[in-house]
Amino acid sequence: MDTQAKTNQTLNQWVRLQALGIAVSTGLFLASGALVPFLVWNVLAFSLLAYWFRKTWRFALFPGSLPNAITWVRLLLFLALIPVSATSEGWELSLVAWISLSLDGLDGLAARRLNQQSVYGEYFDKEADAVFVLTMSLILFDQDVAGGWILGFGLIRYAFLALEYYFKPLQQKDPRTQYGRIIAGIVMAAMASAPALPPIVNSFLLPAAGLLLAYSFGRSFAEMIAAGKQTGPFQSNQPD
Repeated sequence: MDTQAKTNQTLNQWVRLQALGIAVSTGLFLASGALVPFLVWNVLAFSLLAYWFRKTWRFALFPGSLPNAITWVRLLLFLALIPVSATSEGWELSLVAWISLSLDGLDGLAARRLNQQSVYGEYFDKEADAVFVLTMSLILFDQDVAGGWILGFGLIRYAFLALEYYFKPLQQKDPRTQYGRIIAGIVMAAMASAPALPPIVNSFLLPAAGLLLAYSFGRSFAEMIAAGKQTGPFQSNQPD
């Protein structure tokens, strides 16, 4: 197995560990109403990811270079929404959410300008976005901005990972698509705005965003099935 395949395998293994932790911490929230386990798990999980790839950044000024340092700031701001939501008005929560989203794209721009693009950075960026969507889903549900169906926004990513176990080899890079990035941006913008908007607006805005999200993952699943038919998916995850 070449170096790139090993990197992809390590990242995919971490993503599946993250999905398991997300399932447990979300279950604890539903059982107890506490968001602290979700916050603690994500800090630990992303710290573990950085530790696994420490050889790639230990000589850099920032952990994982400047682009990944920006992603760390984004991630911590995303998780800071949890304590902010407990003490702030809706517009204040939306303001913090939009400030955190304003950094989206800066990490990728810095990576391209500094020639510091990496598969690790790409995964880190994407999983940080997934944390934002699930964090906002939990907050919107907890504050009665939306019903339990809003949790599907954040959990669909991790359900998709369960399907990937059967249809995508561990050594294969997780693809990013243009339509996926656009839809993710629309969904995150809608969720960031929701706490400050009147219920009548959210009753149309959030379901519309949910339909776009379902389309994105449905299309990705169809593409994964098509690719799996060519690679023999059920044999692809066997160890070397």
